[in-house]
Amino acid sequence: MGTILAYPKSLLRFLEQFTSCFSKPQFSNFLQMTNGIALSSYAAISRIGRMFEPGDPSAVNKFLTQSPWEEKKVKENLHTMMFKHIPDVTTFIGDDTLSEKPFARCMDGANKHYSGMHKKHVNGHALVTCGFYHQDGFIPFDVQLYLKKQDAQKLHRQFATKNEIMCEKIDTVSIIHKPYLMLFDSWYANTTIFKKLKEHEIHFITQLKSNRNVTMHRRKRQIINHAKDIQIADYNITTIDQRLFRYYETDGFISGVGTIKIIYTQMYLNDDKQWSDLHFIITDMLFLSAEQTIQLYLQRFSIEVFHREAKQQLGLDAYQLTSIRGIERYLFLVMLVYVMLMVLSRLLAMKSQGHTSIGKLRELLKEECYTTLLKKARIQTVYERSIIAKRLSYVF
Repeated sequence: MGTILAYPKSLLRFLEQFTSCFSKPQFSNFLQMTNGIALSSYAAISRIGRMFEPGDPSAVNKFLTQSPWEEKKVKENLHTMMFKHIPDVTTFIGDDTLSEKPFARCMDGANKHYSGMHKKHVNGHALVTCGFYHQDGFIPFDVQLYLKKQDAQKLHRQFATKNEIMCEKIDTVSIIHKPYLMLFDSWYANTTIFKKLKEHEIHFITQLKSNRNVTMHRRKRQIINHAKDIQIADYNITTIDQRLFRYYETDGFISGVGTIKIIYTQMYLNDDKQWSDLHFIITDMLFLSAEQTIQLYLQRFSIEVFHREAKQQLGLDAYQLTSIRGIERYLFLVMLVYVMLMVLSRLLAMKSQGHTSIGKLRELLKEECYTTLLKKARIQTVYERSIIAKRLSYVF
């Protein structure tokens, strides 16, 4: 009876560039998995395995957990394609997010991690992510599971801290497509990251925690105490990206980093009718104005949009795989699909169709599949149409 759904041609033309990375059966499963992530509302592998090919759905599971394909080779092809279609990116962003698995008992690598959203430790996987800012949205470069030391030992993996993982990503991206600037939050504002960026001559903009020691006017003390010396009347007020900010700029010195520009800043919260908590933004680019520094740092939040969209639209945190190999491959393929959709969005924008969101792109791809399906329905038997209808009701 052939395929249940035809692969959308607009996505297929990108995915076919990975043919050389797989055997023929592997590539068939690769197509099913990536198209399933892009189109299905469910992350269950059993559902994805029934969307396009009428064969054994367990083959897709084996493709993730057992099949001997090389993720490194696929990733190299992905990066080549990514920078071919979106070369004009210079700002690198690093962060981490949590894939919550509250009921996971037999899932490799799942452990208690602190959740900024819940303000407590929750069970799941910590994911270290990085990528590039683009005016149309965040372009992911890599995603990697962070394993706690006891989990790494249990799985016979070399343990690496989040900082060490991020440093490895900085090393890798500097070889492939060296960024000019890196943005990250206060968690990564430490000597390890600063040293790595200095090694590669990459500038930074980040935040400091309020208890971080900074030398100003020959006095080394917590930055919050320096800020207390400044009167509100000394702050400037400006509008950036249609949001109201007040700020005070100065400079200081951090051992191992050098002289830095420091900006104390608050954003006005319209809903609460009050100013936000005080934030301490720093950069080694002393030539930037305070407004330019704040505006650039706001680009960091594009990675949080990626986290949200990848979870809500592509099931980044919806997997139920138990083996570490399957989980890592699934996360990588979600990232790959996100990149493909961003490339597709860029091409549509170049045709004067404007920016297209990930959600809208998924709708367009589904529409393409359904249109092809309805055209084929005219030459299929009633029985074939009823079988396809049952399968579609299960997978979508």
